[in-house]
Amino acid sequence: MTLIYIDGPQKAGKSTIISALRQLLTPTVVREWGPAEPDLAFSPALLDDCYNSNAHSVWKRGWAAEHIYATLLRRLPKDPWLGEWLYGRAFQTAGLRIIVLGPDAAILARLRDDTDLPIDPAEERGMFLHYASRFHYLTFMNEHMAEAAERAAAFIKTLAGDQAQQALRYGLWPPAYAGPTPSPRRVVFVGESAGKRGQAPIPGAFLPFTSRFTTMLARELGDFALQCGWTNLLTCAPWSLRGAGLVVACGEAAARWVQHHVSPPRMEVIPHPSWLYRFKNGKTAAQLKSTRITLADIRREFDDRQEEQV
Repeated sequence: MTLIYIDGPQKAGKSTIISALRQLLTPTVVREWGPAEPDLAFSPALLDDCYNSNAHSVWKRGWAAEHIYATLLRRLPKDPWLGEWLYGRAFQTAGLRIIVLGPDAAILARLRDDTDLPIDPAEERGMFLHYASRFHYLTFMNEHMAEAAERAAAFIKTLAGDQAQQALRYGLWPPAYAGPTPSPRRVVFVGESAGKRGQAPIPGAFLPFTSRFTTMLARELGDFALQCGWTNLLTCAPWSLRGAGLVVACGEAAARWVQHHVSPPRMEVIPHPSWLYRFKNGKTAAQLKSTRITLADIRREFDDRQEEQV
């Protein structure tokens, strides 16, 4: 099975591509993102159903649209990074994240009707394009023709299938693991233990490192955090992490587990986030400063590696 998230401007052709996908991926369950209150609250049980099902799951609309339309309608904008952190990383592991842009803003404007939101099509399309670029989404300039939708669906099926097969081959699957699968250009963070889902302090949290303190650690990395893998000890096959360019162990227990079971080519050890952010004494302040320097160095080094690949 695969996980596919599709978003984009109104009248861009999302439904047409999804209809073509349903013909190629059998069985397929199409889910549509509903109102999320409080901010980005969402039932993890729905995604659990996806992981435990043999059906392919296609999600139409989601956290990207929540942020963009809140901004365009001059409401309190949703946090785009948080949406990717809470949900987008799952689709990086086991499928695809896609923005369908439509042919151009003028055509989108002509297709509008009274059911559409009263916003400028060019601004809407531009924001989706910027979002796709920032968070490394696959984009389609849909031509509003059946043949184009069928070609896009076939391409999506192949890419999503390859990604899901790679995740299964590595033994990495949400919610035990989130983010891109390990490679020499990737960093993987390993925590000491998974938090209890029912007690997750962030509404809708279900992936690794989504407690309050572990999310604070990821915030130190910014968008780079979304290019890393994230897991906890004992939740994934240790051998699957050996292909990472760097494994960052968060806490002493994680460090011992990584050293003994993974033996990566390179490992960094940083304090456990709960300890790092909970206490405010002088020693912790020094540790926090040291950790921030380490994270900045990691980000700089692996950003350079990505640029070399390009």
